[in-house]
Amino acid sequence: MKLLTKAMKVSSILMIFASIIRFFFGITFMNFFATAVNMRQVGKEQMPFLLTAFVVTVLSAPGELVAGIIGAATCEEPSFVHRGFIAGIAALVVSVAGMIMQVIIGYGASEVTVICGIVCPAVFVVFSLMGTIAAAKKRKKKAAK
Repeated sequence: MKLLTKAMKVSSILMIFASIIRFFFGITFMNFFATAVNMRQVGKEQMPFLLTAFVVTVLSAPGELVAGIIGAATCEEPSFVHRGFIAGIAALVVSVAGMIMQVIIGYGASEVTVICGIVCPAVFVVFSLMGTIAAAKKRKKKAAK
């Protein structure tokens, strides 16, 4: 359990750093968005989708940050590990949705954004799930005594 707690703490810290990196990529995406609008390269029919992609991309970084903080705060207490799992799933879903939208509109996804947006949250979710399962087994064993 101690090794799992350390792994969860490390993955939480990685999520926090990944969210900072994703925040800077969100700023560059904001620049792309503003340039496309100013140069009138975006038609009226594309504007709602581009705006949605922008909002989802910008919100994915704070989502990862919150998930990382929740994971770091709850990894020591087995009964609260599921909170990090739920936050990690939410961050992963928003991040993947934002990345898919970026690719569709032509902004693309670099290796760094894939690592920070998919790999880090996926590792975080796996360790949180393992912690949740271990905590459930521990509670079940304690209840059986």
